[in-house]
Amino acid sequence: MARQALAAQAGLDAGDGDAEVLAAKVVTARFYVEQLLPAVAGLAQPVTAGYEDLFAVEPGALAGS
Repeated sequence: MARQALAAQAGLDAGDGDAEVLAAKVVTARFYVEQLLPAVAGLAQPVTAGYEDLFAVEPGALAGS
């Protein structure tokens, strides 16, 4: 996405291509980086914590059997 944004900005600067589409690519990349990507830091611990607790409970116990 960063490479696309850089290429889109270069296209805008050079006056090449559809300016509306290129500008949308730049704005979309900026939104992703500023609004969505920061959430990754908060998800790193749960994603890397391991699976032991997940498998410590028998499936029947979760289903109420």
